Amino acid sequence: MSKLFHTPAVKTISGHDFQVSQVPFEVFTEAFEFGDWLIGMQGGQFDLASLKALQGESTLRLALEKLLAACLAPVQDGQAKPMSVADVRAMPIAMVLEAVYVVLEENLSFFTQRLQAIKVIQAKLMSIGSPLLSSSSPQATTDSSFGATASTS
Repeated sequence: MSKLFHTPAVKTISGHDFQVSQVPFEVFTEAFEFGDWLIGMQGGQFDLASLKALQGESTLRLALEKLLAACLAPVQDGQAKPMSVADVRAMPIAMVLEAVYVVLEENLSFFTQRLQAIKVIQAKLMSIGSPLLSSSSPQATTDSSFGATASTS
């Protein structure tokens, strides 16, 4: 069914064929976190300081690993095989960097355009139903009157 919405591209990463898909909903949070980091880099260039955020067991590194596992599927015997985070962790660093490039290339519009549009929509949704801070109307109930009944007054 997923191919109805997007047909994955087959790309070569370090001499191996992979199906590369668009960011699925299951890793939306991770894509959002990685996209924020990507957008925040100076001029969009990877430098030593920005890459240090990927060291150890950082949430950013886990987000990247989940994103790569969800977007990449190695093709073996003509069939795409799903990847796990453990598979991504087993990849050599040069292969991971190439995989990041390929996933970004396949999802360029998501990271450069849609992510910003989603943030605007998110901000609008977050403001729905929130109290107006500048409202001069009194509150309907106060802490002291909440729960008070005629029998307790």
